[in-house]
Amino acid sequence: MFSYIVELKSTFESVDTTVRNMMDIISNQWGIQSSNKIFSLNLVLRELLNNAVEHGNRMVEEKKVVCKIVYCSKEVCIEVTDEGEGFSPSELKKYDTNDYADIFRERGRGLLIMRGMGFDVSVNKNHVTAKMNI
Repeated sequence: MFSYIVELKSTFESVDTTVRNMMDIISNQWGIQSSNKIFSLNLVLRELLNNAVEHGNRMVEEKKVVCKIVYCSKEVCIEVTDEGEGFSPSELKKYDTNDYADIFRERGRGLLIMRGMGFDVSVNKNHVTAKMNI
């Protein structure tokens, strides 16, 4: 089992640096080499972390985002927690769809994109978990 935990500031620059570091670890230390898997992990990490910065922490740089990624038994699990209020079940329901016609809407496409890439995504207030078989 491999794991990596990082705490970052709520800036897009911190997200970019964090994802670059995590992708280096994933490919070079954990040995995940499939270009499709690397692309998917990179995109989902960026989506989750950017959402935590923008929507969860409302771009307040002093607020932190914690990201934990675990690779075990051919599964990658990404957990992201921010300091925001999180989703209420009723608010989440409007974004919880598998209707790919909704991919062109202006907001709320992240869950749809992640699920379309093979991730099982769950949300519990300000804590999001995304799992994918490798």
